[in-house]
Amino acid sequence: MIGKKNWLFFGEAETGQRSTVIYTIIESWRRHGIEPREYMRDVLTRIIETSSWQVADLTPEKWVDKKLSLKKAT
Repeated sequence: MIGKKNWLFFGEAETGQRSTVIYTIIESWRRHGIEPREYMRDVLTRIIETSSWQVADLTPEKWVDKKLSLKKAT
C-alpha cells in the first residue's frame, strides 16, 4: 500500500510510526462508516462528563450502534 509506505518517511522515524497508527485508525473508522471528525468531536466533548464505567459506550462500535438506533427512532 503506497499510502502506508509514504507515511513511514514523514519526518523522524517515531513521527512516521505515530502517523501510520493515526492514519490506520482514521481509515478504519471510515471503512465502518464513521466520519472521523464527527466521531472525535462528539467523543472529546462527552468524555469530560463520562465516568470510567461509561467509557466503553464511546467505542466506535457502540457509538455507531447508538447513532443508528437514534436514526431509526426518528
